[in-house]
Amino acid sequence: MSISKRAIWLLHVLGLLLVSLFAGLANWQWGRAEWKQSWLADYAQAAQAKAVPLEVALRRADAGESAPQRVVLEAVDLQGPRFVLDNQQRDGAVGVLDWVAVEQANRYWLLELGWLPISAMREVPTLPKLPSVATLEAVLLPWPSQGLRLGANPASALDGNAKVPLAYLDRMELEVTLGRALQDRVIRLLPGADLGHRIDQLALPNTLPPEKHRGYAMQWAALSLLTLFLQAFFIWKGKKK
Repeated sequence: MSISKRAIWLLHVLGLLLVSLFAGLANWQWGRAEWKQSWLADYAQAAQAKAVPLEVALRRADAGESAPQRVVLEAVDLQGPRFVLDNQQRDGAVGVLDWVAVEQANRYWLLELGWLPISAMREVPTLPKLPSVATLEAVLLPWPSQGLRLGANPASALDGNAKVPLAYLDRMELEVTLGRALQDRVIRLLPGADLGHRIDQLALPNTLPPEKHRGYAMQWAALSLLTLFLQAFFIWKGKKK
């Protein structure tokens, strides 16, 4: 059965659209890899820098500084509401991130204490007991990206008792629970805090490292080239008939 010229033209247009789409996805993934590589370099530099008071870091941020900054938290009260964030993997093991709401520099923050393993029965681990007041060094970071939200946060996860894990960190949800406005940045403790958690040297904005993004970019680029090759082949074959 012969195919009309209109149908052939539409197939060519569809092929070009797919080539463009796959190439665009490859470019986006590569751009994400470059951005994350730069972000990790900035984080490593901040982790090695001299800590500054949080007020100084905030003035820099208000002036347009977007890179992570090493800060010192002076006499911070660690007895605030606690939350645990689910599905956090370390070396193939699943666990949770332990967070506490704190007040510092006359503002309210979420402070990331570190990672804790979770049992096979999905029971939230017993959280380390925190000192009432401590002076700690940390890194000031943007609010973390949460990716796809596959399920809603149950009300019991938002009560500040950390008995049920959060599926994602939603600042507005937490503000309703806390009755306070949270900053659009978070504070992450640096290794050496010794509060009973695992704290890694580097922190990613989300779960995918740069090399994963580069791998996906290569896959999309290969698919784009394959689509272009197939389209050229069918055009050449059609002209031979």
